[in-house]
Amino acid sequence: MLKKFWNEWKFNVLLVVFLLPFKSVIADLNPVPTGSMNPTILEGDLVLSNKLSYSLKIPFTLKHIVRWRHPKPGDVVICFSPRDNTRLVKRIVGIPGDQIKMVDNKLFINGKSVQYTFPEKDYGSIVSKKLRGHTYFAEEQLGDCKHPIMLSQLKTHLKNFKTVRLSDGEYFVMGDNRDNSMDSRSFGVVKGDSIVGKVEAVVFSLDIVDTFLPRINRFFQWLS
Repeated sequence: MLKKFWNEWKFNVLLVVFLLPFKSVIADLNPVPTGSMNPTILEGDLVLSNKLSYSLKIPFTLKHIVRWRHPKPGDVVICFSPRDNTRLVKRIVGIPGDQIKMVDNKLFINGKSVQYTFPEKDYGSIVSKKLRGHTYFAEEQLGDCKHPIMLSQLKTHLKNFKTVRLSDGEYFVMGDNRDNSMDSRSFGVVKGDSIVGKVEAVVFSLDIVDTFLPRINRFFQWLS
């Protein structure tokens, strides 16, 4: 009986035995249901996260065995909200030791304004049609990472915050959709141990807002 069961199910058993630790320690696929990272990551994107980007962890835990580098400004990461432990996709904008504030949607890090430029790409053609009438775009320079952000013409409480000082192991994360993102402006700083990996690419995309069709041009698109 046991032998018959093993012969019939051994492939599935071995798949689970090897796949689950792989997803926990090495890499994983994460669906993105919201637009908080527009226009970099869209609603309906499926992203690949590299869990070996920063460290090696004990499987199924957030405990590090060895760490070889730390998240840097501009990295898009998978992390857990300190408020309710929700899994999130956000961008690192502040690292330990930084003093960060925002004035009229402009970031200031350690007293200096982050550089903003007019975007070279037509990001308005990428996002949902419902957003195009009241949004505009810019490119933000965080360290050596230049990336797009989306801003709303509407007034929101998210456009400003007072200086936040980041202690050891603390990171400030934000969505690229600056006026519609639940991030460190709402739930506070994120601890380094709750950052589980770096988002490397969009591997699949389905337009879940307008057409409900695959966005083939976004398949296997590496993030800068």
